[in-house]
Amino acid sequence: MVKAGGGKKGSAAKSPTKTRVSLSSAELRELRSTQWFGLLAALAAVFTTGLYIRLYPAFLWGNYINEFDPYIRYYLTEFMLKMGAIKGIEWWLSGGLINGHLYINTHFWYPWGINWATTLSPGVSFTGLILYDILVKHLHLHLTLLSIAVYTPGIVNALSVLSMYYLGSRFGGRYVGLLTALMTAFSLIFLQRGEASWYADATLFQFIAPLGMALFIEALRQRNWIPYAILAAVVNGSLVWFWGSFTFVLNAYGAYAILLSIYVLYRLYKGRVIPLRVTDGISVDPVNALGTYTLTYLGFAAFLAMTPRYRLHAVLGLGALGTLAVLLAVVAIIVVMLERLGARKLVTASKYVIAAAVIFLVIVIALALSGISVLIHIPGGKYLAALFPTARSALVQSVAEHSPSTAHQLLSTTGYTLPFEVTGLTYALSTVDVAGLLLSITAVLSVYFASGEAWLTMLMFAWLPVAAYGLYLIIKFVARRGVDVIGLLTVAVVTALFAVSVIVIAQSSVPIAAAPQQIVSTTEPAIPSSDWLDALYWIQYNTPHDSVLASWWDYGYWLAIMGNRTSLADNSTVNGTQIKLIATAFTSTNVTESLELLRSVGADYVVVFLPYYPFPITVPSPMSALSIGGSSSQSMVALCALYPEYPTGGDFVKSYWMSTISGNSPEYTNTHILSAAEIISSTPTGGTATYNLYVPLANTTLYRLLFDLEAPAYSINVDQCLTQIRTTTTATPLTLPLWLFNTWPTYSQSSSSSSSAVHLVMTFQPILGQSLIPPPFVGTNTTLLNELYFTWFYGNWLTPPPGFQLVYVSRPNGWVLVYRINYSVLNSTLS
Repeated sequence: MVKAGGGKKGSAAKSPTKTRVSLSSAELRELRSTQWFGLLAALAAVFTTGLYIRLYPAFLWGNYINEFDPYIRYYLTEFMLKMGAIKGIEWWLSGGLINGHLYINTHFWYPWGINWATTLSPGVSFTGLILYDILVKHLHLHLTLLSIAVYTPGIVNALSVLSMYYLGSRFGGRYVGLLTALMTAFSLIFLQRGEASWYADATLFQFIAPLGMALFIEALRQRNWIPYAILAAVVNGSLVWFWGSFTFVLNAYGAYAILLSIYVLYRLYKGRVIPLRVTDGISVDPVNALGTYTLTYLGFAAFLAMTPRYRLHAVLGLGALGTLAVLLAVVAIIVVMLERLGARKLVTASKYVIAAAVIFLVIVIALALSGISVLIHIPGGKYLAALFPTARSALVQSVAEHSPSTAHQLLSTTGYTLPFEVTGLTYALSTVDVAGLLLSITAVLSVYFASGEAWLTMLMFAWLPVAAYGLYLIIKFVARRGVDVIGLLTVAVVTALFAVSVIVIAQSSVPIAAAPQQIVSTTEPAIPSSDWLDALYWIQYNTPHDSVLASWWDYGYWLAIMGNRTSLADNSTVNGTQIKLIATAFTSTNVTESLELLRSVGADYVVVFLPYYPFPITVPSPMSALSIGGSSSQSMVALCALYPEYPTGGDFVKSYWMSTISGNSPEYTNTHILSAAEIISSTPTGGTATYNLYVPLANTTLYRLLFDLEAPAYSINVDQCLTQIRTTTTATPLTLPLWLFNTWPTYSQSSSSSSSAVHLVMTFQPILGQSLIPPPFVGTNTTLLNELYFTWFYGNWLTPPPGFQLVYVSRPNGWVLVYRINYSVLNSTLS
């Protein structure tokens, strides 16, 4: 036996011991200060990066308001400023009263007009109004309302980095908060409508919603929870003033309260109360958890009652689930209080309360879904479309942002964070974490709505802290196991996966955020163009002040605000009947009907939009097949071909929705109004080229306005195309540009055996030659195709329809056309 000790040869090795390091209080303070300094430095760097990304479009493209909806927010801010800040706020909250009289604005939706105070939420315009009043009128800063409208969205949305840090830190600690902030800085969830120039509701909503949820969780963590709950109620309730999707947040809180109430009642009935908790082990009183929700619900109800757009009855429609939840939460709170007062028999009866509550909820929801309003009712319009994607009307479907998300879009939004999301969600629910329950419900519900409508990915803010928490849990678990090869490999893999996710998210979101504003790039993909600005300025200075302009509803705000002329329809889409009237006027093949419909609403001008791409082509002349006197006239003609909807985004591609909104079925529209087609042509190298495009199948009023061959002569791109033809080809130039679907006559000769006369046979062929095949007509008879070819003959598109005079073509591309309407032609016969 060998004795231990002495360090002699053969002695047993000492087992390793853990060394405990003790730090003085001064050293602990210094360590904590260093940690906080590093945390704040990292957070400042993330915030600065997020701010730069969000302000970059304004730096790059200029001070333009983006998209369509922000323009009405800007208009209403200016409208209130003219009245004075206090009177402006009074006007809105009174429901549109000025000096005791209801003000109907006929500058929009002429001739019926609109009351904007009951149509839109006031939050964005209030924010701009208050900022202008403080910064300009009180602090005397040299700022314009436009500059405030441009930069405020980017700055406030950058503050979402901080509110998301607060949310993540209240849920999982400061490291979870920092990871959440990092993803927020680059996430498409925030950047798709969070950059400068987006003076709209969602931009500010995305700062307030995480802040409200963080305050809600803060109330759960505090022993003195009521002040925090009241603050959470005010912040969450203010969401009503900013975006209609407040209903999502309210009902997500409602789902949380319903599940938590049922859980609390069930545990009380079983007599085995498992304490509620939040992430770092702090216990939560059920009265606190359900009382915080009750106060939050009251905050929503108070703001709804103050908002003319909704009023208090909205809690039975848009906030239906939240209303049912507050009833159940109050019952649960009462039962908990009874249990504490020793009324055990009453508590035992809680199983009947649970059963009655569940049956009540099922009956009320079933009746609401069947159209019978008992306590609650299912909202319609876009709210119903978000809840049930199959219930979308043609008008809702016509809005691109309401289309379903693809798997690629969801991947671009979340990166490869799904494993982290599942980890965080599973752990939070398994540990009865009430904060985790709230965030998990919000995240799961947001994925459902975002899958149905692409733009609702903006609601997925709760996904980020749950995913960050999942990553934190994995690394924490590995660290507790001790440092070994498997642990290091695991940390390396999950860290790399997270880094790749951030890169994927940034790659999809940063280019979108940096894209030019829509007013200077109204196409997809975004190509900078000043056509709309040019057309709007021309309208403002060259049309009578009382002119009424007809257009598709997409451009209504621009025409009314930038063009300062009365419009018939706009992006608020509040009058489906008027939109249908415009759609019918545009898609009718009867010009008389179109003019009558436009006259019924007092339209003086029509504005249409069609982006296209001109490029030179060389084709055989119409006489090339003839052989006269033994010699053939093989000549070539060079011309500019016009590729419609390339880039896309114009009224031609939108005419599908115009047709369906007017009452035509999708099948009829695809076979009688417009169709996808392929043009297959020969290339100079002997190969073939295929062009995919839409082609018109009828001479509708809109198509005769869009494809007027006089208009391209004013396009600088067409002029450059003609210059290229003259300088680079020996073929005979044709100065008239033609659309790719246009045909022209081709002559061939035939001779009769009974006569020496030569007969000329004229047929119509596509200008690019080999074939033009609209898929619906594949396999049909040749006569039908010939009839279509004749319809597309360029001679049919040389002039606009009777009653419409082309008065302006936008510069530089010629994409926006303005027509003056002459109703006197209705006195004559129109074709």
